Amino acid sequence: RIPVYLLALNTGMRAGEIFGLKWESVDLENRVLTVQRQFCQKSHRIRETTKGKRNREIGLNDVLFNLLIDLRKSAKTEFVINSKDVGLGCPSHLCRKFRQDCKRADVREIRFHDLRHTFATSFIGANGNMRVLGGILGHRTPAMTERYAHFDREHAKEAANLVSFGVPKQDN
Repeated sequence: RIPVYLLALNTGMRAGEIFGLKWESVDLENRVLTVQRQFCQKSHRIRETTKGKRNREIGLNDVLFNLLIDLRKSAKTEFVINSKDVGLGCPSHLCRKFRQDCKRADVREIRFHDLRHTFATSFIGANGNMRVLGGILGHRTPAMTERYAHFDREHAKEAANLVSFGVPKQDN
């Protein structure tokens, strides 16, 4: 299940989008993947659209690039993640298995969807642009993106010195 978790943490993709990702949507040469479909947990079918009804592209960092190269070598289906190969049986079992994996790793209980929030917060914490983040996550409004990127006191302190007008007072 590690590949599923790494995809979520490094892209901010929803679980359904991860299980709907086909190799035809992965461009390793240009290091980008296109999110254009999702697995629907209610119908247990692939929908040829995303939740936001728009395709989006996500760049591949080194971790994902290398992961996808390894996965491609052993790919047995048109899907990047085969739920049976990652020990799920069915993509719908992800949430239960994720809770078990968190407990086994002694990580406080979180939802799989919280990995999307972790990506967003880390992206902004690394001085990522909120508008770009919204595009990566597939949000239509800045207000929705703001719900994902959680700021803390350290972010606020760092941001304070990004812009500074006037002459700073010198300590004697």
